[in-house]
Amino acid sequence: MKKKTKAENVAQVYNILNASKYSKLNDDERIALWKITRVMKPVALKLKDDIQDAAQHMKSSDDFDQRLALARQYEQAQRDGKEFDKLSKEDYDAFIQEWREYSKLVDTAVKEFADEEVEIDIEPITEETLSRLMASNDSWTMEKAVVVSDIIVE
Repeated sequence: MKKKTKAENVAQVYNILNASKYSKLNDDERIALWKITRVMKPVALKLKDDIQDAAQHMKSSDDFDQRLALARQYEQAQRDGKEFDKLSKEDYDAFIQEWREYSKLVDTAVKEFADEEVEIDIEPITEETLSRLMASNDSWTMEKAVVVSDIIVE
């Protein structure tokens, strides 16, 4: 079955399935789920890589990470009521504005990557298999079950 959906949905289901237990499934069901995760893995990894690349390339300067660390130290010192002489209030405020702009750029890129429509070609599982998969994973919420069923149940 070919299915078109957002890359974010594929990555979410991949992560759920990849962390799931298959103790109550028979061998055929385990193989079917393994094949599904194999199809989803490149989409999930590409999305993760795209997000990491965006986060890295949207930084405004080479010393962005060092200034972020200083800003965090400044904030901690403020919470603790201590003096912090490595960063002035003005430099902190300027960095926070820069951080906000950076965050907006990254958020825009992430949304674009996550919303990208992808097509996956999988053999769907049955509701009975989904039921056994849920029984194998006590920690699953109904939300997880719905997310999975929307993508891989026939």
